[in-house]
This record gives sequence, C-alpha cells and structure tokens, in this order.
Amino acid sequence: MNCPDYGVAPGSYHLDCCDVERCPRCGHQLLSCTCIYEVNGLDVRTLEFEHPDIYENGPSQRMYDEWDNKWGHRRMPWTGEWPGLDEARALGLYTKWTDHGWEPCDQNDEGAQGDLNTLVTIAHWDTDSQRWVASN
Repeated sequence: MNCPDYGVAPGSYHLDCCDVERCPRCGHQLLSCTCIYEVNGLDVRTLEFEHPDIYENGPSQRMYDEWDNKWGHRRMPWTGEWPGLDEARALGLYTKWTDHGWEPCDQNDEGAQGDLNTLVTIAHWDTDSQRWVASN
C-alpha cells in the first residue's frame, strides 16, 4: 500500500510536508514536532518573543540544514503501513470504532486495529531501534 498522504511506494522516503512521516528523533509526526527547534538550541515556548521572525515564518534554511545534518540520515522510509501499528499490535493494543467513538477491544473483534493513541501514552520512542517500546 502506498503512503496515504503523497502516495510514495513502500521503501521510498516520504515527500516534504507529508503528515504521515515520523520524526526519527521523537517518533511523533515530523511535520508538527518541535525537534527542529530543539536541535537548533531554541526553546519553542519563547519563540514568539525571542525569535519573532522564526515564530512567524517558521524554521530557516540554516535550521533545516542543521536538523538534516544531525537527524536526516535517520529518516524512515514508508513501510506500507501506518507508523506505530506494528508496535501497537505487538503490545496487544487494539481499538475499534463504535457508536460511542473509539473504544479498546480484542484483536479478534470486527473492525479491530492497532491503538496508536494508547501506544504513545504507555510507550516511549527508542531512537536506536526507531520504534515505540513499552515504558517500564
């Protein structure tokens, strides 16, 4: 299955601004994580006042280059399935849509799928393995 955002094939890298790609540093959505600021020594909480140009216009090319230098080589290609599903299933985390919204369920229930929301609350991102692992 190709990436649902920009359609890259399994084994290919996501295109810029893909909302499916995960950050190799934190494991969250690359498009919205704050790692680029942290890698560049900036506190995202003070951007508005200390770096109004970056706050209004986003990261500079120099900032992107710094992030690419430190983390770009760790980017993860599209595997053919949503990031984290394998880890959620391995931890037995399943959910399904009901009349009451998403609810935990058994893996054999009709409509069951890996529960990514629970995954990120009970696991942590391991930068070495580039996977979510259960927190102890």
